Amino acid sequence: MSSKINVAITGYFGTGSSAVVDLLKEYENVSIVPYENKSYEHNVLYHHGGLYDVCTLLSKGNTLYTSDKVISTFITEMKRLNDYNYVWFGSYKKMFGDKFMNLVYEFVDSIAEKRDDKTTNHIVKTRFSILKAMAQIMLRITQKRKFSNYGIKYIYDTEDAYCALPNEKELYDAAKKFTTGYFSLFDNKDNVKIFDHIIWPGQIDDFQQCFDNNFKIIIVDRDPRDLYILDQFIWSNNRFRKSKNHFPSDPIIFSKEWKNTLIENFKNSNALRIHFEDLIYNYESTVDEIEKFLGLNPVQHTYSKKYFNPADSIENTQVFRVNEDWNRKVKEIEKLIPELLYKFPYDRKPERSKMFADDSLGKVKI
Repeated sequence: MSSKINVAITGYFGTGSSAVVDLLKEYENVSIVPYENKSYEHNVLYHHGGLYDVCTLLSKGNTLYTSDKVISTFITEMKRLNDYNYVWFGSYKKMFGDKFMNLVYEFVDSIAEKRDDKTTNHIVKTRFSILKAMAQIMLRITQKRKFSNYGIKYIYDTEDAYCALPNEKELYDAAKKFTTGYFSLFDNKDNVKIFDHIIWPGQIDDFQQCFDNNFKIIIVDRDPRDLYILDQFIWSNNRFRKSKNHFPSDPIIFSKEWKNTLIENFKNSNALRIHFEDLIYNYESTVDEIEKFLGLNPVQHTYSKKYFNPADSIENTQVFRVNEDWNRKVKEIEKLIPELLYKFPYDRKPERSKMFADDSLGKVKI
């Protein structure tokens, strides 16, 4: 491999992207940043008010009025990710000091300028001021001034006001410089750096202009029947989970949502879509495909099957066959979205005692 590349491993909720992360841990000259053996997700770009929001809002129907809050929100949210130690995301001040916020301000300065006057987007509340009301009444009596309301005082937030009207080239050149700077914060000796969940599948084509050509994405999807059963009956048993279920419990609504969510084809040539199941049932050919995509030499696979072993992970496939009740529940999914089902080479029933679920807390036995 002649040059360094930055790689996003992503997927949809619960589709098994962590399996690819585990696989790539087994290679020399590949590192999971910032931590090899601790969960961390790079949500900085798709976070509310983040770079993706900025690029979308400033490139489509942008105005003097709307751009103001877009920029101030971006700074506020990035500062929040920077200042607080969230452990598994953000926490940039702890890791890099002022370097992250320097990137933020450099990006803002290149596409926007500060303004003294704030738009109504910055009004957070109103309150009644007896002093203002009295002053208005006096002006009404002495100067015949008219007011639409009396005593209402507008309370503004503490954010700065901005105007940002960049053209498309200026916007995406600045965005690309920001992402390149972000990746450089994690520079090390390895040629391949893995950034877990820095982008979502639905953003890949729209935001490819935000990245240099050395940025690649691997997208992992999964059989919707297994995904439905895992969400409804297994992950929901995790007592640390805030919500009981992520997906709709009605299989008809789930099928419609999954069809609208899944992206089957990407225009971006730097995107590779794989099935979680292929890592198990077609292990050798899928590993070969990933190696070629990332420019990895098979000789670098020095810890083969240490972190991802298909013989273990096979117990996390065809989960819907564990019992008859689960099998019946997915029949509606099979009828509604047959084209999105994985074609298993053979039927097998997983051993319940050997199953595990990959989530943000690690492998949870069920």
